[in-house]
Amino acid sequence: MTNVIAFPGSPLQALIRRTARELQHAQGPAADGLWRERIRILQSDLTRRRVVGAEMQAEIDQFALDVHAELQRLNWDDWHATHQPGGDAA
Repeated sequence: MTNVIAFPGSPLQALIRRTARELQHAQGPAADGLWRERIRILQSDLTRRRVVGAEMQAEIDQFALDVHAELQRLNWDDWHATHQPGGDAA
């Protein structure tokens, strides 16, 4: 798996990472509420930039994919750290 690190860093990349980290620790209604809040933030930003319709939906879909990929990366890093010689499980 490739780790992509945006430099010097974009606000969207920061939102993706923050959302993934917070979703890692949220469940049920709390996770739903967090996700809805982040989508509202993204929709507001896209509306401000006059991105609408199918283009807005494509941006939201990409955000969802990016958050999912970041969650996978975070979980892999956690798993890998505990299943390697010298990791937490050793």
